Amino acid sequence: MKQFFLFVILLASAPFFFFMDGSIPKDVSLSSEQLAPAFIATKDRRCRTSVFVFHQCSYKYELNGEQLRQSYHFLASSAPETLLLLRGNSTGRITSDVGQNYLTNRILTLFALPLFCVFAILKGRTGRNSRRAERVVLNTGLPTQTVAQHNQVDAPTRRASPSGKPVFGKRR
Repeated sequence: MKQFFLFVILLASAPFFFFMDGSIPKDVSLSSEQLAPAFIATKDRRCRTSVFVFHQCSYKYELNGEQLRQSYHFLASSAPETLLLLRGNSTGRITSDVGQNYLTNRILTLFALPLFCVFAILKGRTGRNSRRAERVVLNTGLPTQTVAQHNQVDAPTRRASPSGKPVFGKRR
């Protein structure tokens, strides 16, 4: 029952994972449009890496007197090197080269993070069950052997042959 409850919580958190990045729908629509460099000054441009594969890039910019901020969260094998603003030729909407180049990674991250959470929950449940099983086996009250007794190998039985030499095992 607890697993079902946790699954429902993860399912309900899907919109959070979708809007965590915030601009995937905009970048999907801009991917079919021709983009040109937008010569807009940016502030606080940075890309940070956590746990070798999780990247977070963010920047601030001003457009028509309004202060705007954009962040991208995605999984990738290497960090992005540039952060250049791009403008859609027909719509005039703003995005960045990181937003377009890592669009597939950002979409896959939306699925990977909840799946990782489900895996961690299930792994935690199986780990707890195996520890319980170990406790039950240890508390059965059966006599236990020491390691030395368990690892001791019985010596083969020796029999005398007609020639008087000891014979180990049975020869064919």
